[in-house]
Amino acid sequence: MIKPCNFEMKAFYKNNNGLTEIKEWTPNCWISIASPTAAEKEYLLSELQIPEAFYNDIEDIDER
Repeated sequence: MIKPCNFEMKAFYKNNNGLTEIKEWTPNCWISIASPTAAEKEYLLSELQIPEAFYNDIEDIDER
């Protein structure tokens, strides 16, 4: 079971003939998150099982 998250800078979207914002994570939704904290990163990697290589690819290392 997926635990709910409490991200400050996040949004979840579903494709319903166009992206529609939804209140919480559901399978196959799109996740938009800005400036994730260490805890949020851990949630994405551990709880949602996003591969670390995917996460590392979208981090902008020039903004550190």
